[in-house]
Amino acid sequence: MKEIYQNMNTQIQPDEILIQKVMNQTVRKKSHIGRKIAVSLACVVLSAGSLSVMTHASENFRDMLWQISPRAGAIFSPVMKSCIDNGIEMTIEGVYINGDDAEFYITFQDLEENRVDETLDLFDSYTIIRPFAFDGSAYGCAKEGFDKETGKVRFHIYTSEPNAGNFWGDTLTFSVKTLLHGVQREEHVPVDIDLSQVNYHPETTSGEKFFENRGYGSGCNTPTEMPDISEINIMKPEFRKDLIQNIKLTGLAWENGWLHIQSCIENYNGDSCIFYTLEDKDGNQIENVSFNWREGSEEYTETLIKVNPEEVKNYKVYAEYRIGGEFIDGNWQVKFPLEQIE
Repeated sequence: MKEIYQNMNTQIQPDEILIQKVMNQTVRKKSHIGRKIAVSLACVVLSAGSLSVMTHASENFRDMLWQISPRAGAIFSPVMKSCIDNGIEMTIEGVYINGDDAEFYITFQDLEENRVDETLDLFDSYTIIRPFAFDGSAYGCAKEGFDKETGKVRFHIYTSEPNAGNFWGDTLTFSVKTLLHGVQREEHVPVDIDLSQVNYHPETTSGEKFFENRGYGSGCNTPTEMPDISEINIMKPEFRKDLIQNIKLTGLAWENGWLHIQSCIENYNGDSCIFYTLEDKDGNQIENVSFNWREGSEEYTETLIKVNPEEVKNYKVYAEYRIGGEFIDGNWQVKFPLEQIE
């Protein structure tokens, strides 16, 4: 068992701010309400759609966590409660509650097919259920690894909600509605875009109406000079060139001092995306910003890169993208009591 968990936890890295907060206090120091917590473990029969508590003893589990990672052993308390839906088991392994902060380690395992692998994604469908909603909430999810021997993939969930610590109560409920598997992810991939074919007189249209509900985000580097969204013109698709599977290159042009690279994701599934950057031979990347909008079943991305036309010959185009995948709908939900470890 130890070897399995070591294999899956070699890259455990809890939030650095939270780590510093924990390391500045003794392991068993009590705070106002965010205290070291654990769940009483009991043995129950596991059946489809039911909750179960695995029979690992708390101290043995904690000892194992310490051997895997001292930080994990110091921060997380064992839970080991599970729920099965659609043939897939979700297990809450460990939890750490400290004031307004909450962190969880969870795993998924397919008990019927082979839908759980290193590509599994929670698709931002997880929820911590409690009686109150809080403003200024921050959530995050990091995949911590896939173990081929057990068929389990682990995720690290972390949240920070101002004033939430006063309302945690005696139980928490963690819920997931949708899983996404089979997604292909690539980073820093050279793409076949010939920058010598840039159109200096593209046909454009105002982008303001496209961005009213979508906004924009940065790619690899955020520009110090962000374009005014009300002044951005986007290209009308000029052509449709095969690029990567269902991603098509639809435009390449100079507009208002920015290089525009436009692409279209056909049969958009709600998750796929692509971003571009320019990189020179020394690995230096240029600041960029990307805009997205949807037309019917197609998702468009237009990446704007601030570069002088006479310098573009010194760069190549690289992409970061996520494509494909199938959705698994369900209702994975675990409610567990919180108890203080003495």
